[in-house]
Amino acid sequence: MYFIYGQEDYYINEKLSELQKVYKQENIIILKENYEITEFLDSFLSESLFDIPKLYIVYDFPLFLSSKLTKKESNFIDLFIQTFSKKQKNTLIFVLNKEKPSNNKFTDFIINNFEVFEFKKTISNQWNQKINEFIFKNNIKITQTDLFYFIEKNPKDLTFVLNELDKLNSLKTNQIITREFIDNYISDVNLNQTFAFMNSLETNNISKIYEKYKERTNEGDSIILLVSQLFNIFNLCFSIYLLKQLKYSDYKIAQELNIQEWRYKKLLQILRTYEINKIKNILTNLSFVDFDLKTTEILDVDIFETYLITNFF
Repeated sequence: MYFIYGQEDYYINEKLSELQKVYKQENIIILKENYEITEFLDSFLSESLFDIPKLYIVYDFPLFLSSKLTKKESNFIDLFIQTFSKKQKNTLIFVLNKEKPSNNKFTDFIINNFEVFEFKKTISNQWNQKINEFIFKNNIKITQTDLFYFIEKNPKDLTFVLNELDKLNSLKTNQIITREFIDNYISDVNLNQTFAFMNSLETNNISKIYEKYKERTNEGDSIILLVSQLFNIFNLCFSIYLLKQLKYSDYKIAQELNIQEWRYKKLLQILRTYEINKIKNILTNLSFVDFDLKTTEILDVDIFETYLITNFF
């Protein structure tokens, strides 16, 4: 049994691929969203001794995020511990795309009884090593200077960077990838300030959100621009929620809203973090902020900082 967690998707996916190799695809059961906490356990307990061993991969299991447990959750944990204290023929992998899980009885059992793999965000020298290995393996022709330029123009996501490198290489087969070519084919996502707040909002931590706000204003962004950025982010979250109610798949939603995969994942995480009722309040209160900024003599900074404290503290 395995527990894989952290915020470096590349290494998480690499470990998952390694663990899946011994199973045929039809014997791999993946639970990624909209599942009940008892769903995989019911399946575990219902199988006979003669069934073929299966691999269960369960993403973002809610009990890893619960600091206060309900009675239903506590009862489930007791059954879970009873079940997994015995040897099982099936294999279970929990995957959590978070820096670390919450502390509770469930997490304690997993940490002490499962094989645990933690994948923290890759530091720069590990990034460079992995990217250069990828370049050598795929015979990609690019200078180190242009490679550095390319990396700086992309989000700090190793999977995304390698995918974009692969895309560039397929477009310019057996030719040198130049800075001009990079500019023509790769969107400058780091300079797209519409999503400047995204990483801080994902934490739901007022200190980090406030720090990002000060960083943006120090670099010249106006309060009106920041309000617009916040509105765009939470309005997209609201749109994702509405499309999910229509049973759209993640892939179809991203296509419908014309959102890159890495952005969609972050928006989805923000939606999960704040939930729809709070997002509605955030959007409503933003409209009041916009009105006050345009009609009152109160300092823009005071209006916006009051909004941040009221909605994110």
